Amino acid sequence: MNKKLIRWDFWTGVTLLAILVFGLFLIYPLFSLFITAFQDPETGAFTLGHFTHFFQRKYYYESMINSFTVTTCVTVLAIIIGTILAYFMSMYKVKFKSAVEVCIIISLLSPPFIGAYSWILIGGRSGVLTQWLQNSFGIEAPSIYGFSGILLVLTLKLYPFIYLYVSADIARHPKMDYTASAKKKNAEKQEKPGLISRRRPREKTVAAVEVPAPSEKPVISPVMQLNTTVQRTLSRACFNNEVVSYAASLICKHHKDENSKQVVRDLLIDKYGFTEGNKVYRYVKNCLNQ
Repeated sequence: MNKKLIRWDFWTGVTLLAILVFGLFLIYPLFSLFITAFQDPETGAFTLGHFTHFFQRKYYYESMINSFTVTTCVTVLAIIIGTILAYFMSMYKVKFKSAVEVCIIISLLSPPFIGAYSWILIGGRSGVLTQWLQNSFGIEAPSIYGFSGILLVLTLKLYPFIYLYVSADIARHPKMDYTASAKKKNAEKQEKPGLISRRRPREKTVAAVEVPAPSEKPVISPVMQLNTTVQRTLSRACFNNEVVSYAASLICKHHKDENSKQVVRDLLIDKYGFTEGNKVYRYVKNCLNQ
């Protein structure tokens, strides 16, 4: 069977253009800078003099240490805040959840310079919050400048990335593990409406499976192998369990039924927006034609 390595269409052109722009404006400048670091500016010969000069001056290597310190602290704080917030937003019923998520994502849209300048207007020496606390209560607010201010601004700027990653992972595994007693207790307990309430575990739907009669060697039919292969392929495409189970059950039950094959094709095209040029669609179509 002849297969084309590259399918030339509109999106292939867009991909190649993106790779070209990425290489021209990011990879090439970084690679040139890396090569220049090992070259003598006058002769162009290989040298480590730039690094020797860097580590001989305290001003330079202390700035590098401070940068690594800020990076480590901001990463730890962003992971803690983003993970905790994603857990509560995903596993509990929180009122005004949509509004909170919009506020979290909006912070990603503003450029870093605008965010830093906004914090200076709020908490700087002449900031709105600083002046209000000083004039109203006589409280001197902590300075927004320095190491603590950098941690505050960068953490609040970067934790939404962790929130989005963790929320997406939790969404793939929404059901938590409960013991039998905890399940019974949660089933009998009537939840009262409040700001935050625990989500009840979702009921798992188990499809009927025909168990073959025991034999010395298990026999796996080609249809069952096809069913397993399609389930793995659809799962890698981040489909939910409903799509995987529905498509695979149709393939397994009506492998040679053209109507069921068409149902699977319509499911992938109409409901989930697949095109005939999509890799997963072509794979499933080939499986159906076997």
